[in-house]
Amino acid sequence: MSQQSARTVAIDILNAFDQREGMVQPLLDEHLPRTGYRGHCMDLVLGTLRNLILLDGLIKVYSGRPPQEIDRPLLNILRMALYELLFCVDTADYAIVNEACEEAKRFGKKKSAGFVNAVLRNLQRGLKERDMVEIPDPDDKAILIKPDGHGARFDQSLVAPNANLVNALHQMYSLPRWLIKEWVKTYRKDQAFQICRASNRRASLYVRPNGRKTTATELLAQFKEQDIEASVTDSGLLCVQTPGAVEQLPGYDEGRFSVQDVTAAKVAAGMNLDGVTRILDLCSAPGGKTTHLAELAGDNVEIVATDIDAWRLQRVQENAQRLGLTSIRCLPHGDLEREVADKGKFDLILLDVPCSNTGVMAKRVEVRFRIRPEAVKQLVRTQQEILEQGYAMLRDQGTLCYSTCSIQPSENQDVVQAFLQKHAEMKLVNEILTLPQVEPHDGDGGYFAVMGR
Repeated sequence: MSQQSARTVAIDILNAFDQREGMVQPLLDEHLPRTGYRGHCMDLVLGTLRNLILLDGLIKVYSGRPPQEIDRPLLNILRMALYELLFCVDTADYAIVNEACEEAKRFGKKKSAGFVNAVLRNLQRGLKERDMVEIPDPDDKAILIKPDGHGARFDQSLVAPNANLVNALHQMYSLPRWLIKEWVKTYRKDQAFQICRASNRRASLYVRPNGRKTTATELLAQFKEQDIEASVTDSGLLCVQTPGAVEQLPGYDEGRFSVQDVTAAKVAAGMNLDGVTRILDLCSAPGGKTTHLAELAGDNVEIVATDIDAWRLQRVQENAQRLGLTSIRCLPHGDLEREVADKGKFDLILLDVPCSNTGVMAKRVEVRFRIRPEAVKQLVRTQQEILEQGYAMLRDQGTLCYSTCSIQPSENQDVVQAFLQKHAEMKLVNEILTLPQVEPHDGDGGYFAVMGR
């Protein structure tokens, strides 16, 4: 198959994406092989979806038409072109407009390209500055403060003059109103604003060196030999700046590293493995924390990994094999009760429970379209059930670690406190909440609590 442009493939993915039910990653996996510019294509798709409410609001203003009245292919072309104008400032604006018009010709007659050209020309006139390095007034509603801290200034306000803080953040950062309202209430104005920015960032790629095979310094040198730009973080992970497929990075096939965010890497590192001989990872797929535990334990303890999703559990096995870890044994979820009956309970149990994913919305862009308060309440019930299930399989003097990639107190501190009140013999050893951040190293949000008898 001949290679296609990143914009052509990105438009096809956006047209195929279903906001209500769809997942972005399967579409990326299916279509990215069509282009030689994978990184650019991914950025166009994910960036457009992260900013959909903002983009649609601007299209409505500068086209004079509600977005729902514009043919879907043309609407996605406009959305993506506007995303490029705002966030891809190294690309010349005339090139963005010209390419958008060419894409429009694929889906309609000559007048379709004319319509796209007219709307984008209006947007160009309204966009007074694409990339402000210094923001004179952070409260100016005509200025969009982007995740990198730079600004884009328009000739009119981006929100209604009487919009409150929640509505302003909703319009500018394309996140659910009810969720922003909770953040403002829980974390106050400034932190809520930073969470919104970080939830819309271009998420960096972090890799965790496999301590059984290499070090951060050695892996960095191996990357540099192949002209892969990267840097070592304070936590010992590498932040990779050169775009491309993870599987093509040097050392991947040899199991020298795993992909893991800096926040997710805190979980295994936050547990005391002294005297631990038997570990259960109850919700282990795809295996990032499971393999991290194995590496930290010197691949010298028994780790049972299970997951209710059998297909995803297979990925744990594949990752363990690639990394050369022999201490991990994948067990079908239905066999767990027999495992405990035959071999006894566990010294340490990790419960990385299903959650709302509100800490990882920069990567899981579809979350912003699907998350509802009712769904979070159901998740809390599931989290409580899993915590009780783990507790029942814990040895005397054992340790429970509860973790999520959510930043909602109802899924984190509230669940843990309710559990501790019910089981007075269990004590909180440590808990850490990390909010999504842009600086100094960008990273996801998440929570974990370590409890012991």
